[in-house]
Amino acid sequence: MFTTLNKMVHSYNNFFEYTDIDDESLKILHDLHIEDHYEKKREDWFIKMPDDLHLEKYYSRMPGKWCINLDRQIAFLELEFVSAGIVRGNNNECFKEFLFFLHDAYGTVSVYYPEYVPDNILSSKIKFIATEGTSPISNGEILDLLKEAIKAYSIGWHIDFKVDHFLRQIRWLKHTYTSLIHGEFSDKLKSIMSSVSEIEDLNLKFRKICLNHFLEQNINKNHVEHFYLYDDEKSMEIFDIIVWIYLHKYVSFNQLICDWEEIANEEIHFKSLENIFSIGGDRKFFCKHYFEDRRSKKIISIYDDMINMDAEYSKKIYMKLSQPLSSIPDRRCYTP
Repeated sequence: MFTTLNKMVHSYNNFFEYTDIDDESLKILHDLHIEDHYEKKREDWFIKMPDDLHLEKYYSRMPGKWCINLDRQIAFLELEFVSAGIVRGNNNECFKEFLFFLHDAYGTVSVYYPEYVPDNILSSKIKFIATEGTSPISNGEILDLLKEAIKAYSIGWHIDFKVDHFLRQIRWLKHTYTSLIHGEFSDKLKSIMSSVSEIEDLNLKFRKICLNHFLEQNINKNHVEHFYLYDDEKSMEIFDIIVWIYLHKYVSFNQLICDWEEIANEEIHFKSLENIFSIGGDRKFFCKHYFEDRRSKKIISIYDDMINMDAEYSKKIYMKLSQPLSSIPDRRCYTP
């Protein structure tokens, strides 16, 4: 049927490869309206199953790869997968349905098997959708070949998933780095920074401190690709710097709480906006837990809505920011 499938009938090699579907075969697949058939089947599932199962994530459109044996005589394409968590069978089985092609026929194979044990097929149903005479391969041989195809499909899919994952990591690392170095501060953050006249290059120093935090804490320690402030002391120190800067223009605690989302550009933090500098400090955490921690350590006090920072601690922040820009260490190590 397909140009990639030879009309040999005597040998069915058990070794499969997970490979791209060629353009001609892909066109034939679309011409068969198989997607329409499974879209309808998907609709039936949603009618029958509760909304809270979110079955949508267990289905996808026609994949771009299939498993084809090295003799180019039979190919399998995974059409459906329902995990054991959804099926909830007696043997913790999952359900899969494959589309298979021979040179003279095509059909579907529906199988149940214990999850992660594809060799142990519990039940199967083979349906030939179209034939040209009698198929030269038996149902038993199709099942044997399917077991090999499932293994190859699983390995290939996981490799693709890993590659896609690393590509996403690279994109987010680039995005975060660019936003920290070149992203524009919010108007409110620019406004309070302009009130600090005693520190040269405050803009660049603050960016460098945040970049070091990103490399040390976010990437190396927590293995995330975003700039985010946690409840650790290193994160608290960045919050301290922001409060120290803020106190140059305002002293009201309630005003700071109201201004925080604008200072942090919080609403766009997880959006792909490299031209915006965003502080990944959750509003609830900053407004409650941060101040609880700093008040308990006598670093910050609040009386009658007025924020006060301990004089000695304030001096430490000043001395840190007074260093030349070149004195702030670079953190360039990365441990994946």
